[in-house]
Amino acid sequence: MITMADQGCVSLYADKMVYCWNTYFKRNIGSVNDRVYLLTLAVNEVHIRCGVPRITFSDLGNKSPTTIGTFDRTAWHMKLNYAVIGGYVDENGFMLMAEAIYHEARHAEQHWLIACLASSAIISMAASLDPQLMQRREELTKNIGVIPKNITSRAWGEAVRFNPSLELREKIKKWYESAYTHRFDYRRALANIDSNIANNNPFLNDLREQAYRSYKSSAHEADAFDVQGLVHNKLYHMLMPRGPSPISFGGNYPPGDLIVF
Repeated sequence: MITMADQGCVSLYADKMVYCWNTYFKRNIGSVNDRVYLLTLAVNEVHIRCGVPRITFSDLGNKSPTTIGTFDRTAWHMKLNYAVIGGYVDENGFMLMAEAIYHEARHAEQHWLIACLASSAIISMAASLDPQLMQRREELTKNIGVIPKNITSRAWGEAVRFNPSLELREKIKKWYESAYTHRFDYRRALANIDSNIANNNPFLNDLREQAYRSYKSSAHEADAFDVQGLVHNKLYHMLMPRGPSPISFGGNYPPGDLIVF
């Protein structure tokens, strides 16, 4: 089974990003729509290779000026920061942009694989009258119900032949737990910290950092950052071939740069 973590997908995306860089960003030309078209085309091509249903795109607007993009599973939609994409971006900024978009696209793949595995499990338990299995079936059905029906319908169609490796199956289960049943609500955690009457507390930044570490270490986020790192290392050698070797990269989002679930 091909996924976005495979080297072929990373290379395909990196090649598309280098073309995008050379065509528009390097010379600081092209409209924001021209740039967005090439960026989203790269995402679509990788998703097609991996069998992920096509996602839609729109402008994030001014809600979070430092955020590159967010993916919303309930709309099967990614919002991108057109203001950043349409402005001047140097090599480092472009790399971060490309990595962040791949990170968001990985979340779409995660939710797709979760929907496929959940559908497969629901079908396998369909005939059982065991109370625990019936309860589990209802839980799975309810949780993946937040994904649009046209996407879950496709997942049902894939369920019978869905056969990931044992390693990937275990990953998907962990993503499901961290994104659906035991999700760490980073936005709420930050809001609670910032609304504290003792907002001049010298430990406030420590609390924010602890919240960020909890968010980043959740299974689905840790995976997306790992996959983002693959893109970073590939692009680094392609855009900066004479530079120093890249360090191990696990994502460098500032606290507040979030993926919406």
